[in-house]
Amino acid sequence: ADLAATPESETLKTAVVTALDDLTTQMRETSSALAGLRSDADRTVADAVDAANAARGDIDALNDAIVEAQTRGEPTGDLEDQRNTALIALSSHLDVSTTIGSDGRMRVYTAAGKTLVGDSVHELSFTAASSTSVGVTLSGISVDGTDITASIRSGDIAAALTVRDETIPAVQAQLDELA
Repeated sequence: ADLAATPESETLKTAVVTALDDLTTQMRETSSALAGLRSDADRTVADAVDAANAARGDIDALNDAIVEAQTRGEPTGDLEDQRNTALIALSSHLDVSTTIGSDGRMRVYTAAGKTLVGDSVHELSFTAASSTSVGVTLSGISVDGTDITASIRSGDIAAALTVRDETIPAVQAQLDELA
């Protein structure tokens, strides 16, 4: 406003250019910080997928032990408690459903209906991105080659995906619009 009133002032011209330069620097730093946060969220997804696969593996191993113990007529309560603990750990990462067969084997399914634990195990697949710049399409989560990302609606995987794919890009778009 001062420069508009006195456009001949070299001091005011310099002050405006300096202020604009500071603003652009802050916008670049904010954009870089957003890319870092998006990368952190992507790594969180990778870590949660690894933890979910570990819990899935525990459930499968406990299934085998339960079936074997039942075959020998031994009690399975402790093993079932351990399996339920592994199921709780798995369900903290993504929404799952279960059934227990007459043989005592627990079958675990994703919300999309994909089998994680059945007669055989099926791993969640995810590849962390080497670049998380805005505009880069990041990896989804799949089971047996089928992308199940959109069906994951709860757990820490869903939360990290929301931050990575929706929240941060929306903030970046607002920053771009401001710029």
